[in-house]
Amino acid sequence: MAQGPLIVRRDLLNHGAGSDFVAQFDLNPIDLQVVIGGALGTMTVQWRIHGDPDTNWSQAKLSSAGASWAWDAPDPAYASITFPAAGYLIGDSWTIDTLGNITAQTGTHPVTAVRNDVVAAMIARVSSKIAEWTQPRVVPPILSLGEGQKGGAAVIVIYWLKSRQGMTPTQAGTGDENWRALALDAQRDFEAIGRSATRPPDLIDSSAAGGTTGAGIPAMPVSRSSRGFEDFS
Repeated sequence: MAQGPLIVRRDLLNHGAGSDFVAQFDLNPIDLQVVIGGALGTMTVQWRIHGDPDTNWSQAKLSSAGASWAWDAPDPAYASITFPAAGYLIGDSWTIDTLGNITAQTGTHPVTAVRNDVVAAMIARVSSKIAEWTQPRVVPPILSLGEGQKGGAAVIVIYWLKSRQGMTPTQAGTGDENWRALALDAQRDFEAIGRSATRPPDLIDSSAAGGTTGAGIPAMPVSRSSRGFEDFS
């Protein structure tokens, strides 16, 4: 069974992320508009946050010729949009809501879209890694984490999100290095759970013993010492 999310978005705020940092990943309705009309390969399109003034349109993007054109609009659009082959007109426009539903303002071409929730995707990634790091002590899937482990998961998500936004050695400051250290410490803590004979009692897994005593290490064979002499008879 796949590992589900072990924390939610508000856990990032509860464990150190600023609201402005998390807000940059918010999904907002967006508008699309054709700037240069024509077939795919000639048509260009731009986007903006829905309701922004006309001065806030993005730079126009030239489409690629073919049976369809898939465009990953630049951040913070957080949208993957597919345009079918058609003859587009200048001013054709669409609005995409936060679920990816499209409303055509002008034009009738069946454009489709998927919204990319970056925070949810990173939480899912970190949750999967925690299930991996904590084996064999923990029986996957993990059902819930205690508050301490939630804090560890949150700092890893925060650091990985910061890295996604282009953190480089020339841009990383003391605060960024601190997040890196916290994330590495949290990862080591989860890996230590997987190697230990005990684990946090508030980490609930899928073991047969009610989810409080993972069966991993006790079920493993115990070997004899590799040094000295013993009577094996």
